[in-house]
Amino acid sequence: MRRLDRKQESKRNEYLIEKAKEVIMAFGPDYYRDYKEPVISDINTIKETFKDDPVLKDKKLFGRKYYTVTFLYDPSEENLKYYFSAIVEIWADDGQPAVVMFGSGRVQQFYATTYKDWIKKGIKESDIAPYIATEKKKITRDDLFKVVDDTLKIFIRDY
Repeated sequence: MRRLDRKQESKRNEYLIEKAKEVIMAFGPDYYRDYKEPVISDINTIKETFKDDPVLKDKKLFGRKYYTVTFLYDPSEENLKYYFSAIVEIWADDGQPAVVMFGSGRVQQFYATTYKDWIKKGIKESDIAPYIATEKKKITRDDLFKVVDDTLKIFIRDY
């Protein structure tokens, strides 16, 4: 699906959830949770504040827009390092995954090698995030979210 920012919200959200689920099932199936509706962010933009990241700079990704789909878990049932089981960032222009991060902290980026290319070449067992629960204090929303100009902003790359 292309140009997600121009799609009807219900169709866009349906696509985002399906694509995010596909990515999670491919790279960390133990982190998929379906008992609660995922949280979909407003559109975000990669800012030049990440200029120290050589991959973002090399790929000329500054200014590119994306959505974030967050899958939550029940903290009375399990404890992960982060407050979410998985987060998937999806590009607004072409509808393809950019990043997946799991509640254990493991991250898979699709900058150098696109998600489509990962699927074509085949995902190895070592590419799949193992489920890791923790007994330590988890990183909270306050560590990843900030309110800017009365708008909730997700700073997944800012930790």
